[in-house]
Formats: sequence, C-alpha cells, structure tokens
Amino acid sequence: GVIAHLQDGVPYEPLYEHGDVPGWLTTGMNKPIIVSGLNALLMNTPGLFRSKRLLEECRTFVNHPSGKQGAANGTHDDCVMAFAIAQAVRRERMGKAGRHAFA
Repeated sequence: GVIAHLQDGVPYEPLYEHGDVPGWLTTGMNKPIIVSGLNALLMNTPGLFRSKRLLEECRTFVNHPSGKQGAANGTHDDCVMAFAIAQAVRRERMGKAGRHAFA
C-alpha cells in the first residue's frame, strides 16, 4: 500500500527498486543478515541511534524459540526493521556508487 501511494499519489523519488520490483522484500534469508548489520552498526557507531523509540525497540528485539527474530511479545519492531532495511539499502548503494556518494 505504501509503495502504491508513493508511486501514484505522492511525487517521491527515488523509490528503491530491486531489479524491476519497487521496495524491499524482507525474507527469512535476508532478515538475519540485515539485523546483524544493524547490530554491528549499533556496536560500532552508537551515536547514529538518536531515536528513543528506535532504542526502545532494539531493547525488546529478540531471537524467539522458533528461530525467528522480532519483537518480544507485546512490543513492536517497526522502527528496528525500517532502520535495518534503510542501512542495508545504504550499504548496497554505497557498494555500487563508492563510499564518497554518501559522505
């Protein structure tokens, strides 16, 4: 719904695309990778995390007994996942454009 709104109703550029598909598809394969990247970022550059809401969600982001990662029962992980995806896209784009593109 958000992607359709950004494509049709609101002039928003650039919209991330993977191949010809707009948006980021989080899968069981890439979620642990992007969460691990976010964890490394938090450990190495904690000053980037200035949002109280994001930090609160990070504190309640867990590995469930099923093996899945996500919010603890009764909490949310929307900010964690949004930031993890944003950082994954940033790393991907930096790899293509070089480090100076985002300096």
